[in-house]
Amino acid sequence: MLAISVASAAGAQQLLTVQFPDTDRTSVTDCATPTVLTLPDGGTVTLQGGQFIHYEDENFFGTMYVSSSAAGCQATGPDFDLLQRPITEVTVTFSKEQSAMTVQTYNLLGPPGMWDGPNPGMGLTFRDRSGNPLEGMGRGFPSHLMNPDPFPYPFPGLSWPPFTSITFDTSTAEIAPDKLTYTPTDWQWGITSLAVLQNPIDVTGEILDGSALETKKAVTPDQTIYAQVPLGLELRLGLKRNGVYISAKYELSPATLSNVATPTLYPTNVVLEYNRDKHEGQKTFRGVHLGTQKLTVTPDDTNIKPFTFTLGVFDPGNLGNTDVQYDPLFVAWGNKRGFPPHILKGLVRQEGPFDPFSYRYEPLNATTGDRFIQTRLSTAPYASYLLLTSTGIAKGALLLDLNAGQTAYTVTDDVSPRKALVLPRATGPTPTPITPLDVCPNGCVSARQIFEANDGKQNWSDPSYVGNVDWWDNQHLAMLEFTAQTPTAASYGLMQTMYVRAIELQWQTTDGKQNPSLLFDTPANTNIGGGSLSIGTRELYSAYRACNAPDLATNPDFADTDAYASQIIDTFNWYNHGNATLNVDYGDKAWAFSQQFSPSHPLSKIFP
Repeated sequence: MLAISVASAAGAQQLLTVQFPDTDRTSVTDCATPTVLTLPDGGTVTLQGGQFIHYEDENFFGTMYVSSSAAGCQATGPDFDLLQRPITEVTVTFSKEQSAMTVQTYNLLGPPGMWDGPNPGMGLTFRDRSGNPLEGMGRGFPSHLMNPDPFPYPFPGLSWPPFTSITFDTSTAEIAPDKLTYTPTDWQWGITSLAVLQNPIDVTGEILDGSALETKKAVTPDQTIYAQVPLGLELRLGLKRNGVYISAKYELSPATLSNVATPTLYPTNVVLEYNRDKHEGQKTFRGVHLGTQKLTVTPDDTNIKPFTFTLGVFDPGNLGNTDVQYDPLFVAWGNKRGFPPHILKGLVRQEGPFDPFSYRYEPLNATTGDRFIQTRLSTAPYASYLLLTSTGIAKGALLLDLNAGQTAYTVTDDVSPRKALVLPRATGPTPTPITPLDVCPNGCVSARQIFEANDGKQNWSDPSYVGNVDWWDNQHLAMLEFTAQTPTAASYGLMQTMYVRAIELQWQTTDGKQNPSLLFDTPANTNIGGGSLSIGTRELYSAYRACNAPDLATNPDFADTDAYASQIIDTFNWYNHGNATLNVDYGDKAWAFSQQFSPSHPLSKIFP
């Protein structure tokens, strides 16, 4: 196949060859059906009056667009040959005007001597949108029928192979045709290639963590473009022509998610689209679930067909460079619930160091702490996990108390975490850790005793948590004169999930257990549905839905990064204390920590 010579043009424009379809058809059977091809700049060209076939001989192998009335193409004019017979007409219509093009044709009839007609010629006419002819070219044999020959042809003697190239350039003329009429008389001529002056469209992508901008050159609407972003991070995409971004509508199709929890945020989104109703030159997305989602980009320029993307979200790898041993848990549960894993990690860091055995007793809280538990001493499941009380309420039948009767806690169970708390002792001035012997009836431990001995370290009475209430006055201290239920009035694990919240959310392990110590984030616990991440992210989901009125869980309409961050910060505040007035900088601190754990994303290519 003779290669076409592609000329350069000013600026970013190029003469680019239109991609012909592959075909194994070798005969013309249907010339009435138009074929629409996509141009590199997003426009289209429609060919009608012939058909793409596969053709091969000693000089040509490949696809060409041919017409032949003998093979069924309709010869209806409007032009006629010298014998007044209608000439088969092929039209090549562009979606917009073309300023330059190159057409290459081929004669299928064979070498001289095989031609058997009075007028084996062909002509090209360029027309405007109204069908008015702007310029014509012709070639015929013998030479006296069309003289002089207006475009290159291998003379003398019509030497073989019978190729011809026609270059049409209107760069110096005030015409811009959009239709080429091709009239190859009653003979079999083929268009083997077509090149037009194009402004190629590029797509750019940038992961918004300081990564470099990436570009995929000369994309076309007939190809699906794959772009990917690490889970939790933001990706900015745009279509660009001549160095300028093309304003367009970006529209996501609903995604089908797999391996997510119930409930989860954004159940039909792999990515979130910011400012989704606004047509923009560039659009920002955030990856929220692993998987893929279809994106359609429709340029405002109606001459450019829509582009189709597949957006992929992949495992981000390590979250920052520190405390990476728990990152697989943050990635897994971040994906399952729709929270960026590095943001989830930031929340955990705000709660404290990354300790899967983290424990905090809460004596004061009336909704999740021990003041609440005192109202549920006979209620399931709390009654099953009680310590024996000073009032004679029995020890819970399901309480895991493996260290009972020992002088120190050596095995983790439901009771042993309280060893982190101290009590004053008659034997010395320095408080010492609670032991397995500090239980009723002989060694009852009250919430007041724990509060007085540990508030200096635990900060339970800090006004940022309790407001203006003075828990050190006698009236409030008297309210804590009850046996401390340290197993059930406490938070556990990496997310420091309150046991009461876990029960309210109907948490239990796969084998039906609800022991408080099963909220620690050990491999054994997580393998049976325990640990704090599974139920902690469920509580975080509830906080997300409760903190603001709009339904941003199933209808995530965020204007920009700041709007998304504001929602997450409000969620963190609600998660920590259930309102917007206490400890108001908690969410901001957690968000700040999350930025230290930005994913390393080893798969750095946006367009792999």
